[in-house]
Amino acid sequence: MGTTENSKSLKLPKYPQLDEEVEKFVSHMNDCSIPVNRACIIEYVKRIARSKYSITEDITFSSKVAKRLDLKCRSTHGECASVDVNSQSIQDQLEKIREELTDYPFADIMNFNETGLYYNQPPRRTICSRPLGGLKKSKTRVTMGLLCNANGTYKGHPIVIGQFKSPRCFKENPKMLSMAAIGTR
Repeated sequence: MGTTENSKSLKLPKYPQLDEEVEKFVSHMNDCSIPVNRACIIEYVKRIARSKYSITEDITFSSKVAKRLDLKCRSTHGECASVDVNSQSIQDQLEKIREELTDYPFADIMNFNETGLYYNQPPRRTICSRPLGGLKKSKTRVTMGLLCNANGTYKGHPIVIGQFKSPRCFKENPKMLSMAAIGTR
């Protein structure tokens, strides 16, 4: 019998071959940077059980299976899996950019990035004692612009790109509005 860290024994699976299939499936999906949820695993296991192993009874995916296979539910973050940085075409473009920038000192190479803050969104995960309904995601957003040079000696003031020409937060200090905010209405 398998054991966990706290020495409790885990019940052996009724169909150990399905555990192997789940492990392979999750590993493959993770390698391809495709998010996997519980419903996706259940659908896959049911299909494999019927077609490959001729198991006709109803198969479920329990937390015990996840414990046996050391699978955990985690939040995804960032967009690092969206682009293969090691591809040859991207490496060629990076080399061209490096060649173009060799004539300039680092203090003169500027970088401007914009980022969004969805400040009104509910959390993606929660801890609770009973099932709770989800909340609709708020699209209320503030866009920030950040500027600095390559060696870090210059860092510009953050720029707030909002929806209003005169946001209420700058009512008391209008001088801040002129150097920090750009509105559209």
